[in-house]
Amino acid sequence: MVNKLKGNTYPTNYLRSVLDDKYSLIGSYQNKAELWDNRNMQPVYNLSDRLKTNVGIYLSPSNRIYATSDRENKLQVWDTPTGQLLNEIACGIEKGGSGVIVPLWAQDREPAKPATINAGFTAKHAFERGIFSPDETLIVTASPHEGGASVWDLQQKKLKISFDIGAPGIYEMAFSPSGKQIAAAGRSGAAVIVNLQNSQLISLKGHTSNVNSILFNKAGTKILTASADSTIVIWDALTGQRIKSIKASNTVYSACFSADEKKILVIGGGIFIGYDAASFQQLFEIKTKAAKITLMKNPSLVLLWGEYSEKPPLIFNITTFKTVQEFPADMR
Repeated sequence: MVNKLKGNTYPTNYLRSVLDDKYSLIGSYQNKAELWDNRNMQPVYNLSDRLKTNVGIYLSPSNRIYATSDRENKLQVWDTPTGQLLNEIACGIEKGGSGVIVPLWAQDREPAKPATINAGFTAKHAFERGIFSPDETLIVTASPHEGGASVWDLQQKKLKISFDIGAPGIYEMAFSPSGKQIAAAGRSGAAVIVNLQNSQLISLKGHTSNVNSILFNKAGTKILTASADSTIVIWDALTGQRIKSIKASNTVYSACFSADEKKILVIGGGIFIGYDAASFQQLFEIKTKAAKITLMKNPSLVLLWGEYSEKPPLIFNITTFKTVQEFPADMR
């Protein structure tokens, strides 16, 4: 028998296993941010009565806190175990801007423009993307509907720096383990590295379509990107030079290193594939309706799930190459 998480009537747009895999943090555009106990499949709390219009949820590296944002771009920081409000920043939205959330189905091939840093940026759209710095003192916010991103100081509650990737939308961002660099990627093949220490920006050039995934390795020396142009690329995080690439058979929605960084995990075109990170030899392949990969506390397990959809999540063991648990299609 498989336990079900019931309650959402909108598709889940955020799902993370938190606090040693004992809980799940779930979000939807139904103004929900919920914590569920994985051991008895019961809700611990629901912030729906305290969220005006929830748009995004952003989990901190420690899992102990997370942030939510609304359509007016107000950031609120919450204590994960208790749901207590800890901090709040009114980031603002440009007058006449849109807080409407639009799923991104189409592949945008509009040419990217030169990326810029500290050129002045005021959000015209609601944030849907956000990441904490490793020390959890900064949070970067962005939207898939515009190319600008803002770095906020949570202690001083003010803008620290802004940058624009040169494309009409940011899909993914990542901090380096040191917290000194930010990698951001999005539409039109755009991907950049921003150095917070010297305010320098490097463009990662080579992708020809939307870059759906970007992240650093644990050492902070390499960056992994995955694109709708069917390529997965490893870059030098210092110089921005391409080190190695894989050509997949389908559009790539998501990619990441395994916890031990011995594998590269890729989802695209209804297929979940694992490659050896050194040789790029394919290790396994399974069919899935998922579009996102989330690493779990157990280094052998990953959570595969869908964004902007009702695709059922599943837990997959990347050591035995077997599905551990597949949730029902009506889980939201």
